[in-house]
Amino acid sequence: MRVLIVGPGGSGKTTLVQRLVARGFKEGVFDTDREIRRGEVDGVHYNFLAKGTMKMADYMVGAAYGHRSYGLSPSEWSRANLFVFTPAYLRQLSREARKESFVIYLCPPRQVRHERLNERYPGGPGGSLDTAARLTQDDTDFSDYTDFDMVVTNPDGIF
Repeated sequence: MRVLIVGPGGSGKTTLVQRLVARGFKEGVFDTDREIRRGEVDGVHYNFLAKGTMKMADYMVGAAYGHRSYGLSPSEWSRANLFVFTPAYLRQLSREARKESFVIYLCPPRQVRHERLNERYPGGPGGSLDTAARLTQDDTDFSDYTDFDMVVTNPDGIF
């Protein structure tokens, strides 16, 4: 059984993952060919690969955003039992892999997510513009989302 955490920005995914890892879960790490950002650690936040080396056909799920690619390898799927997914990743998951998974959808109120995102990025990167864009994109991505086994609204951030 694998646990898949799904939720919009500011929903508490990182907090829940940290608590589950502390209880023995093994978090899966996606590959990406984007450049590493300040504070990120290769093999922890992502497996950072050379630009242009990712072939999406080699991945169970994946996505390209502009000139950056992200993907989950079959070997990482086999190694770990805890993943942060997007609705798009879930749609790509095989029927068999979905049956082996328990999906937790974190969905606090929009205002709570707005406050959390503003705390995460006070004045940058992009400040309130990034927060507004992220909330708008999340509204679209999650507008008809129903593929979950449990929903948690956690407006107080306590799990």
